[in-house]
Amino acid sequence: MKKFVALVIIGCICGGMSLVYAQRVVESNDLKVSPAKYKNSSITLKDVFTKPGAGISPALTASGYTSKKYISFVAGETGMPCFMRRSSTNEKLVAGLKEGEQITIVGTVKQPEAEVERAEGRITDKYDLDIYVIEVRQITKGWEGEKEVN
Repeated sequence: MKKFVALVIIGCICGGMSLVYAQRVVESNDLKVSPAKYKNSSITLKDVFTKPGAGISPALTASGYTSKKYISFVAGETGMPCFMRRSSTNEKLVAGLKEGEQITIVGTVKQPEAEVERAEGRITDKYDLDIYVIEVRQITKGWEGEKEVN
């Protein structure tokens, strides 16, 4: 009986862990049209790599997305800014991507917050910016399950 209970407990723990790491596969057009419904969701997205234009906007920088901490690029079909933690491995990976190359992104959709001080700095209010970003955990070349197009 003890072995059965132990197996049930282990099964529940493993089953729960798989739910934590599950990602929703999202169509790029759906994410572009309705990013709010994916807020704070872990997603998998098939898109194309686009290099960033003029850098990170001041509002996003104020929200903590700085070029010192993050590598930034744009998911081309959705137009969403993507931020990946800066590391030598991630820098090499992003540097090896070509404009328009198919990529699969695994990450979390976030709506950054900004702080506004009022009452001469005695009160700080937080509000959500009118933009969504993807905090990227993993990028792979090509679209998973499809042949890579050169």
